[in-house]
Amino acid sequence: MLRQSANKRQRELMVKKIKYHLGDLKGKTIAILGLAFKQ
Repeated sequence: MLRQSANKRQRELMVKKIKYHLGDLKGKTIAILGLAFKQ
């Protein structure tokens, strides 16, 4: 369960960073290739 929680936090952090750099994501298409979270 700890792994799932860590993975969720990583996804949320990534979305937050993308929104910070790109602004509103409505109507935008974004591709993320080869992304992996490891501890």
